[in-house]
Amino acid sequence: MPVIPGPPPVRFVLVPGLGLDERSSRRLRARLAVTVVPLPGMGLAEPVPPLEVLADRLLDRLGEGPVVLVGHSQSCQ
Repeated sequence: MPVIPGPPPVRFVLVPGLGLDERSSRRLRARLAVTVVPLPGMGLAEPVPPLEVLADRLLDRLGEGPVVLVGHSQSCQ
């Protein structure tokens, strides 16, 4: 019988909110395999480029396959 491949595994990608870094998602990452993608203004202290540039940077980091994109904000500033 031929082997029928299943769906590719889903990756969880976390984009930290303003002023946050990997420390803010430590408990989540302990329970779930999560890739953290810090972007300028969202975890990295540098000028925020236009949305198109941010989107391109994020897509470059994601690679191929399905992902679940998780936005994270403390909502306290």
